[in-house]
Amino acid sequence: MRKIGLFGGTFNPVHNAHISIAEYALDALGLDFVIMLTGGNPPHKKNLKIPDAKLRHIMLKMAVENNEKLIACDFEVNRKEFSYTVNTLEFFKRVYPDDKLYFIMGGDSLDYFEDWYKPERIAKLATLSVYGRGKAHRFDFIKDKYGAEIVNLNGEFYNVSSTNLRKNPDVMRKQVPERVYNFIRKYKLYQLQKSDIEILSDILSEDRLKHSIGVAKMAKHLGELYNEDAQLLERAGLLHDAAKCIPYHDALVMCDELEAEIDPIERTIPALVHPKLGAELVKCLFGITEGKITSAIRCHTVGKSDMTLFDKILFVSDMCEDGRVFPGVNEIRNTAYADIDKAVLMCIEKTIEYNSGRKLYVHPMAYHLRELYLANL
Repeated sequence: MRKIGLFGGTFNPVHNAHISIAEYALDALGLDFVIMLTGGNPPHKKNLKIPDAKLRHIMLKMAVENNEKLIACDFEVNRKEFSYTVNTLEFFKRVYPDDKLYFIMGGDSLDYFEDWYKPERIAKLATLSVYGRGKAHRFDFIKDKYGAEIVNLNGEFYNVSSTNLRKNPDVMRKQVPERVYNFIRKYKLYQLQKSDIEILSDILSEDRLKHSIGVAKMAKHLGELYNEDAQLLERAGLLHDAAKCIPYHDALVMCDELEAEIDPIERTIPALVHPKLGAELVKCLFGITEGKITSAIRCHTVGKSDMTLFDKILFVSDMCEDGRVFPGVNEIRNTAYADIDKAVLMCIEKTIEYNSGRKLYVHPMAYHLRELYLANL
């Protein structure tokens, strides 16, 4: 029977104390390995603004890369519903039915253990492995009330305030793994927030910024017309080209670092890299966690088969905002006000016509979408 540690947290960001606790638990409890779980959307922190879970998980993977017994796991990141501890433990008990689970937690968490969802079930699924922090541990009370097995991790753990760390770059440099710190600096995480326009002014050309403002206005107008979230569409329009001016080879490096899922075709064509990279980059630079915005940015150039109304509005707005001047743009614009699906088809046909006429590559998705929309109009 193996002994498996489970150590979850928001890891906002992961710091050296997190790693020290996990490594101490490995030795003190004789664990075979520790699974470190990046928190997705924990119910007890639902009102707290934190970076996108995927970004926090990327940093966790960097932090544990030199210890093969520490495993970064994205189980909670990928859950669509709230991440309750009991759900996580039940999942891993199904995966490891014959092994013993140790749930690593802070002493302050034990102080309000009764408020957790199904604490009695948690106590049956895993040994509570508590490291000291906060009020005095209520071991006997929890043992008696829930029949819990509890072990105390008596190591000397230095106290790190994540809040202070995020606010103080000098503290952060000392308290997070070097590669994590460099990632935070490169993608400007935890920095004092500027306005969207101020940030875009630093990363876009003047013409590209003007276009983005135009797309924002058009997207907002269409959102109001089609009873979609106009305010959210306005921001999506403003940010949709956030990665447009990044040099091609730099963009490919960033795609790998941010785990942007670009396909082999997109990887070879500079103009097709920026949508999916942009969807990840706005999480860093602008703190975007809204799935509607990232989805629409991701498909605003090539499109996809199952575009939502929100996606379609951004897709069309990019093509026909007021600053666009080309034969047929007024017809697309006027159609957009009356029939968004027909406007999508017109945008697709215009893209095929433009690229074919200049002997440029046409993504297979364009032909697929043309047939799809022709069949449904």
